[in-house]
Amino acid sequence: MTETEFADARKVEDALQALERGDDTTAEALLLDVTQRTPPTYVYQSEDADGLRIKFWDRAEFFHYILWTRDHAAPKPTKWLGSAYPRAYYYLGFLKVKAKQYSAAIEPLDRGSALEPTNPKFKFEKGMALAGMHRFDEALALYQSVNEVGPHVSPDDVARAWRGRGGIYIELGQLDQAEAAFRESLKVAPDNEVALDELRYIAQLREGAGASPIELTTTSNPPPDKCAICGKPFTEGQLTTIDGRSAVVCQSCHMTNTQSKKWWESWK
Repeated sequence: MTETEFADARKVEDALQALERGDDTTAEALLLDVTQRTPPTYVYQSEDADGLRIKFWDRAEFFHYILWTRDHAAPKPTKWLGSAYPRAYYYLGFLKVKAKQYSAAIEPLDRGSALEPTNPKFKFEKGMALAGMHRFDEALALYQSVNEVGPHVSPDDVARAWRGRGGIYIELGQLDQAEAAFRESLKVAPDNEVALDELRYIAQLREGAGASPIELTTTSNPPPDKCAICGKPFTEGQLTTIDGRSAVVCQSCHMTNTQSKKWWESWK
């Protein structure tokens, strides 16, 4: 990871903090600046003598990858590097969907997906943009393509894909399929309030209540990841064990923490 890419990953974190403050203008300016330096050849994952180096987006994605590979493959030491360019394009698309500028969201989402095609987040956000333009069949196809848990697709992603299908089926007036989709999502993510609310809405429609205009649920941006030791945001992390609990720490604390274990010791 070059110094420029590391700095750009930090700028994306700054953009997320601006989003948390509700300062969309600053966030967009930072993200546009980052995308200007997108390399012609982008490398998401590499390997050296120390193991894998992967540009994860957040703690949840990192933990899911570690757990999935532990259970399904021959695990290797894995270091979390910060993600800059795919995330920048994703959040530019996110901002356009949030502003209901749906057609303008497509290009950045497609460009981000081309950099990191294994990440389902681009499909979800593009599905929302397509639904906003009433291109329901295309949106449905995107949600249907996320149907199996894998190293880069979590159970929460699969549940979200089912909820996306359910929302599209409602718009198409296919209430039986919509109900089935939301119930499938609850098998993966029990008690999800969005799915439960939609099932109640379907029941109201069947009782003769009028349909509401399509209302997209805006994607929420995650808070910046912080080191479990120093509490500071970071863009590169290592998995370790602190007081018997698995945690992610920044590179600096990982180097100085005498309690650190190798990742394969932490996951036994």
